[in-house]
This record gives sequence, structure tokens and C-alpha cells, in this order.
Amino acid sequence: MGQRWEYQSHVGVPIPDPHWAYPDTFPVYDSLFVPDHIIISDVNFYVGIDARGLGDQINVVVYSPQQEIVYLSNYSTRILPQRYFNCWYDTEDTEDGPGDLADYIGDDAYGWWVMCCYDLSPSVAFIWDEWRIEIYGTLTTIAAEADSLPQKMSLEQAQPNPSNSRSLIKYGLPESGQVRLEIFDLLGRRAAVLVDEVMSAGWHRAEFDSGELSSGVYFARLESGEHHEVIKMVVLK
Repeated sequence: MGQRWEYQSHVGVPIPDPHWAYPDTFPVYDSLFVPDHIIISDVNFYVGIDARGLGDQINVVVYSPQQEIVYLSNYSTRILPQRYFNCWYDTEDTEDGPGDLADYIGDDAYGWWVMCCYDLSPSVAFIWDEWRIEIYGTLTTIAAEADSLPQKMSLEQAQPNPSNSRSLIKYGLPESGQVRLEIFDLLGRRAAVLVDEVMSAGWHRAEFDSGELSSGVYFARLESGEHHEVIKMVVLK
């Protein structure tokens, strides 16, 4: 299966329990950055949730850096026993879906992976302790981005998305010039200015810190000369 890598995130937060009279669920997100360009031949996920010996209905969802979504646990189809809250999910098993971990085979693992957990049953609140990514594959050399200038202005999707704290926004410029990268909320109010300066041609990254913003949908707008690009982002706390 190739070389092996493992990455771990300590979460340590409760998964909110919906009230029987107000069944809205409140998802908890956590992100984990894989710093290596690995062509995936096999990938497994460990989900560590303190279930305290009880069963419940918890959905566990994974977003890859390419925004491919896999439901590890999906209670729309069946109720899993308590042991599934503290275990490994791997490609040898069939996930509840939609999606399957085998869908990630052949992808580049580099970037932000996001896991989402949410409780569907009003019984008891659980603690999400940690999660891990185990990757088997081949380390690959990616050609330097500077060697390949973008043919036109480009604004790529933020990673991770959704985000609960920080994310990276990558953008490309075919030529140098004055650049402005701003964040707006749904009402068109400016929430942040990430870049406002002359930038060189090539690929760049800007960090978006959403720590003081409320949950919701936001838009990043990149402007240079007469050109502009917009992407949508989701902030969830």
C-alpha cells in the first residue's frame, strides 16, 4: 500500500445534544492540515468520541481538501451501536454513505481535511476527544507553482470550508498589480480586508481568521484592475 503517515487532532469539545422540543442539530467542526503531497492508495479515519457506555445517534462526516464528502456514520439509514463512536473507519468496510472512503484513492492528501460531528437524538451530550487520519500512499513532488503562472486571475476555494477558525485562500495573478481581497457577509457588509497592496504575478495565499465572526455564509471577493472573482465560504462555530 506504500508508505504510511498518520495525523492527529485533539478536539476536546462537547457535541451539543438537541432538546426533544427543539430538534435542531448543532454540528461541531474540526480541521486537520496534511502538509505532505501524498497520492492516496488507502485512507482510514479514527473517531474518538466519549460515549460513556451509551448509544446515541451521531453523524460523522468527512470533507477532503477537494471538498469530496463521505458520511462515515449516517443515521438516515440505520442506527449503529455505541462501539462505532470510538473506532477506526477504513476502506475495507462499507461506510454508511453517501460516499465511501475508497472515493479518496488517487487523490492528493495535501491540504485541510475537515470532520463534522453532530448529535441527532436528545439523550446525552458526548465529548469529541480526537480524530486521526491514517494515509498510505506515495509521496510526490509537486512542480513549483512559480514555474507556472496563471493564465488569468484565479480565486480558489478556501481550505477548509466550512471553517470554525482559520482558513487559507489561494489566488493567482497573471501579472503584477494592485490587489484587494475582502470578506463580506450575506448583507454585503465588509467583514475583513485580507489584502490591499501591489502583488507580484504568480500564486499567493491569504489567511482568513474568522474567530470573531458569527456563524453564517460569507463571500471572499478578489479584485485586480477591471477583473474580480467571488467565492462562497461557510463559518460554523
